Amino acid sequence: MMTEWQECMQYLVFPEYECDDPQDHSYMSGFHFGMFKKIIGFQRILTLIARRYLFHTETGAIAPGDPYMRIEYARRALLAWCSISSSSKQEPRVCFPELHTEFPKLVNGAGNGWLIRHFRHIVKMVRDDENEFFNENTHTLIEGLSRGFGTRWVQKVRQFQVPIFQTNTKGAWTLRFDDVLASALDAGPLSDTPVVLPPALMRRLIDMPLSDRMREVTEAVLCYLYANRQPDTEWVLFPVCNFSAQWGTESFEKKWKPKIPKSFVIFETFSGSLTRAKIAGN
Repeated sequence: MMTEWQECMQYLVFPEYECDDPQDHSYMSGFHFGMFKKIIGFQRILTLIARRYLFHTETGAIAPGDPYMRIEYARRALLAWCSISSSSKQEPRVCFPELHTEFPKLVNGAGNGWLIRHFRHIVKMVRDDENEFFNENTHTLIEGLSRGFGTRWVQKVRQFQVPIFQTNTKGAWTLRFDDVLASALDAGPLSDTPVVLPPALMRRLIDMPLSDRMREVTEAVLCYLYANRQPDTEWVLFPVCNFSAQWGTESFEKKWKPKIPKSFVIFETFSGSLTRAKIAGN
């Protein structure tokens, strides 16, 4: 399982946009097509990015001083990452080319942030398809996404900026930068230390008759739960969408999650799509 710092870097550094192996989804860089289609899974992504700019220097070291004094700096980083070139004068605005000087890796001079550029790189890669890797369904999907994603992302970036005390009921359950920053402050610095499972739990996993991929998936889930356990509860909120994205597809939720032995992990879905999980026996 990658560390939090490594996971965060997926969303800040452009990957190599090439594919020679059906199992290689590194060009997606922590996303899958469903995330662009439904615009989901961004709470974890934005929170990781906010933690990077609240708590760390450019080299990854812990930044000196009070992170609360860097809230507006982190907010500007989020705006830069989400920025999309637009001629619309509607408020709140969504295009922030002026942040290019402060965050040259997050937004370019035209006001296009990391996310929209990453999306367009993927679209171009699929369209070019030099290795004839992608099937007709993927080409159809990417064409549909390319026609509507920009417009929907503009709407989403405006929603991100809804004030936390917005009285309009339409914004009651909207993901907002205010919520992201509060969660980031609570979570603290990004960990860059690999998670090591207790020896007894690791032995049980090794002895379990599982395929190599099933063992890899189960270990990744166990590591996440072990790393994010809280002292007052055995349950951990589980980012199913983001876990699927680590394999570049939606295969985790549809294919792997149901097969994880209940002797290791117990999942529970509540309040719509929100999922929590715990290590069995804890």
